[in-house]
Amino acid sequence: MKLTFLGTGCWHPRFRQTACTLLETDSANFIFDLGTGSSKLAKHLNTKKPTFVMLSHFHFDHFVGIFWLADVFKGSEITICGNTGVEHFVNKIMSKPFDPIPFKKLCKFKVGFRNLSKGTYHFGNAKIEVDFLHHSDTSLGYRVEADGKVFSYITDTQPCQASIELAKDADIMVHDSTWLEKDKSQIGKHSTAKEAATLARHANASAFYLYHCAPNYGKKELQQLLKEAKSVYKPTYLSEDDLVVKF
Repeated sequence: MKLTFLGTGCWHPRFRQTACTLLETDSANFIFDLGTGSSKLAKHLNTKKPTFVMLSHFHFDHFVGIFWLADVFKGSEITICGNTGVEHFVNKIMSKPFDPIPFKKLCKFKVGFRNLSKGTYHFGNAKIEVDFLHHSDTSLGYRVEADGKVFSYITDTQPCQASIELAKDADIMVHDSTWLEKDKSQIGKHSTAKEAATLARHANASAFYLYHCAPNYGKKELQQLLKEAKSVYKPTYLSEDDLVVKF
């Protein structure tokens, strides 16, 4: 598998773009969330493979890229997956007065939709487990098994049992790590780096990447995030925009 972090922050793009991560398996592309990082997709996508967008939820720092998907996706077909009602939500946002041209009319490629809930799904040779997380609105976490590897994408959640189950024995676990411990009282239901590292330890993930870091955190704060997480779980790494990981 090949993992490319295109956006690793949240809320607004200050020091880093907002959430978008590309996972490439032998048979498919999986785009996790459409934050501002999705503006770079055209540079990375091999559109000869089937492409699936896996939305965690509909908050705009994870979804704003829907407005420029028609420009950055150069393939012939894409499937957008998310919580029940994803097609209705996309069509509602991509219509007047928010956008002058309906989404499917704007796109020069075939667009499909797939509703997801808690359960097991199959996309080509990939087995995907989906579960509900603990966020301020409905948020989905993902576990992808393909090519003999396991990848877990878990963002926008407070610590919960679903995180551990989705990341059990994963080769790579990407998890919401929004706050330093001193800032954990901030609004929104998110995890601190230390809390996420504790989940990674319980899940026995081979590698854990800090993700969805607070937008006002610069290099100093990010190193503090990493230090707090490593105090709990050594195989912890900091996700950074444009970082590529092959596993």
